[in-house]
Amino acid sequence: MDDALELLRAEFGAEPGTFLLLLHVDLVWDTTAFARLERAMTAVCQALADAEELPRWLVAGFWYTCDFVPREIGHPGFHPTQPAAYYQRSCRRLAKLNAWFTCGYPI
Repeated sequence: MDDALELLRAEFGAEPGTFLLLLHVDLVWDTTAFARLERAMTAVCQALADAEELPRWLVAGFWYTCDFVPREIGHPGFHPTQPAAYYQRSCRRLAKLNAWFTCGYPI
């Protein structure tokens, strides 16, 4: 889980090369970077499913990602390279991960 936390710290901190920074600054969806982000979020959900308390930075990051990504792909400057269904599935997955993380069980 340490690798997942490290990756999420970088993503939520908008470090260079992260999926969230690329999407925000360049309006580019990197499918490989998104897959890494999704795997890290899933690993953290699994690892912390029974936790009584969650680190605030993680809660904020999950919430932000779930809110931010759909807004960015709706930006007029975003030019999709995948079918619309891919982005819809991806946004639904982020919403489910956010619910899983905050509720403690997969939705």
